[in-house]
Amino acid sequence: MMVSSMRPRVGAIWRATNLVPSAVAALAAAGLLISAAATDQADPSPAIVGTLLVSTCAIGFSLDDDAATTLAASPTTLRRRRSVAAAGAVLPVLVTWCFAVVLIDQTWAAHSVGLISLALELAALTLLSLAVAARWGAIAGCIGGPTISMVLTVLAFRFDGIPSLPLGSAWHERWSFVALAALAWFIWEVRDPAAPRVRLGTGTRTRVVAPPNRGGLLTCPPPRKQPE
Repeated sequence: MMVSSMRPRVGAIWRATNLVPSAVAALAAAGLLISAAATDQADPSPAIVGTLLVSTCAIGFSLDDDAATTLAASPTTLRRRRSVAAAGAVLPVLVTWCFAVVLIDQTWAAHSVGLISLALELAALTLLSLAVAARWGAIAGCIGGPTISMVLTVLAFRFDGIPSLPLGSAWHERWSFVALAALAWFIWEVRDPAAPRVRLGTGTRTRVVAPPNRGGLLTCPPPRKQPE
């Protein structure tokens, strides 16, 4: 019953979500990788890094919610709406990278492209773009996610222990820490201010009343009695 009742909500959220930029970016990334394969480049690393950056840069546009004020009284919370919208934007990226893995395996079989390293980097860039977009908007997410990853790459040349974009580089597995940090940041940014919170140290539960322009249920105060 719960699953069947959730399907219409997911469909409604996806219909109201701007998924076109994410789909266009995924197609452009696939075209970039196909072009690199057609020209028979010896080293696939630049093409793979470019495909990673292009495919994940536009995911943040899915968080643009022009109807946030209208849907503030919806039983679907802000966190759920934004999480479902982000999942819809991630789908074309995943489809692109399923195709990319097959193309990389057939074209550059002689190069050892670690799929685990590729998955970690893809997850980190995706979550970085979503977190920045949730905090400062879609345009910032489009620029901020790739910018943070390139800053880390520059710092990796000077400081040990920092992951960089090229596959096979040292400390590449530490993109998992970046992904976890970005996930925690994203969860914090899409929190629902109408949800109940527990204040530690008091032993009592306190419900924080949300402002009317964010997610969660709205409650109206009881009518005042008129003096007779």
